[in-house]
Amino acid sequence: MQDNIVASEDMTIQLDTSDSGEDFVLTGRTAWIRIDGYSLHINNHDNRISVNLYQLNHEAEDELEGFNYHK
Repeated sequence: MQDNIVASEDMTIQLDTSDSGEDFVLTGRTAWIRIDGYSLHINNHDNRISVNLYQLNHEAEDELEGFNYHK
């Protein structure tokens, strides 16, 4: 069985049930994950992956931390 968490057509994360724990597969281009008082934004661009951390409810402001990995 595979659980889907869908926020929109472009944002889909699927729970990988092949192992224990909370492993997810990003099947869309972008995802937001809430962790306590923070929002983590993951974006799968064509040439890079970006990950940015924001204060919860302050996502329109500059990120607290972030990095890009060029594919």
